[in-house]
Amino acid sequence: MTTTLGYTVLSAPSVLEIEEKRSRFICLLSPVQNKADIQPALDCAREQYPAANHYCWAYVIGDANQPMWVAANDDGEPSGTAGRPILNVLQQREVGDILAVVVRYFGGVKLGAGGLVRAYSNVTSQALDAAQLKTVLPMTSLTVIIDYAHENVLRNKLAALGGTLEDVSHAEAVRCKVSVPSQFAAEFCTWLTGQTSGKSIIES
Repeated sequence: MTTTLGYTVLSAPSVLEIEEKRSRFICLLSPVQNKADIQPALDCAREQYPAANHYCWAYVIGDANQPMWVAANDDGEPSGTAGRPILNVLQQREVGDILAVVVRYFGGVKLGAGGLVRAYSNVTSQALDAAQLKTVLPMTSLTVIIDYAHENVLRNKLAALGGTLEDVSHAEAVRCKVSVPSQFAAEFCTWLTGQTSGKSIIES
């Protein structure tokens, strides 16, 4: 039985811009599910804002407190002044499954290392303030093996609990992966055992 904790994610992409000593800092927040989502989003940022001086970014995939992957990139800014500050804000605000790209148009006035850290941090923080966020509910994943006679009642029970049925295969029996809200996981296992008179197999 695998249980994932609930965490905060973006409801929709969001954009926010600030100006600091004539430089424009534009933060684009995008929901992402895996590493494959990153490059297309970066390419889109470059297409939307051509001729910018820097496209700095950071992402958190998974729960920000226990992420599967994190990364940051300064894209030519002095080391540690852009990507890492962006990432720090995402993690401090505990937002997961998110990519933040900050586009900078240089305004002619150098900000210095401290000024850059503040600017990249501030625009990311303000973008999160303006974004629509939601909480992903804790889910428990199980592999279930049942006979054909119980497939429909299984589907109905999952729908009633707000769960999902995935990767169904039909052979001598029905084998499937299910996701159930964690608060109902024990109830679901007890129900399935009773419904099948103990003939179901539940694997973690």
